[in-house]
Amino acid sequence: MLICIALCSGCSTESTDSENVTTPGIFARMNVDALSTGSSKVTVELNVGGSSGTNISLTTNERLEATNAGVTKVMIRDTDLFDIDYEVGFDGYDTTAPFQVTLFRATGEVIDGSSIFLPPVFDISTPESGQSFSAAGALPIMWAPADAGRAIDLTVTTRCVTNDGSTRIASNSFSVTDDGFENFSLSQLPAVTDGTIDRTRNCELSVSLERTRSGNIDPAFGAGGSMRSRQARSVEDIVLTF
Repeated sequence: MLICIALCSGCSTESTDSENVTTPGIFARMNVDALSTGSSKVTVELNVGGSSGTNISLTTNERLEATNAGVTKVMIRDTDLFDIDYEVGFDGYDTTAPFQVTLFRATGEVIDGSSIFLPPVFDISTPESGQSFSAAGALPIMWAPADAGRAIDLTVTTRCVTNDGSTRIASNSFSVTDDGFENFSLSQLPAVTDGTIDRTRNCELSVSLERTRSGNIDPAFGAGGSMRSRQARSVEDIVLTF
């Protein structure tokens, strides 16, 4: 118990009220996620001076707003053990309209030059949950529509049982061409050649495809920042046989 308390207290993050920081001293990290449910989520974290700087907590007279396709929402503070950020969800999203994030300051300053588009929507048609694939072969992955001329991130996760009965989970990521098809050789996965894996038992396998885009952070954030959007789809409960 004493060890756990020590570890947790060592992980606490300092914060300061936004009224103590001028806009040129703020670093802003912004993310927009399109969810498979058809909804979307915007997350913003503000720090002093850089990405690992002290968290900034907005005071009563300051707020963050997110806008997409004419719908504007005030962002809500979310605090966990390690971080302070601001979040808001949208019931849907429009990939043809940008997401814009605006910071309103107590001084009357309005920082509204941060914007980004979501990547195009897509769906995975192959593989399907429950299908089986041999470790000696390939896993055909098909999605549509393609986004020609770009790359897409592919993550393949395995969950296997070892010879001593424990569970081993491993994720491996690859950048592939976003052309709608990838014939993925399963021999690339460490689980396939790992001698400690119990080959009398099947492994569970999941596939995730993720499109990302980079956006523009308002230059008024003098300490810099980043703005990233993501459109991801996944298929779980695929069977990997030996």
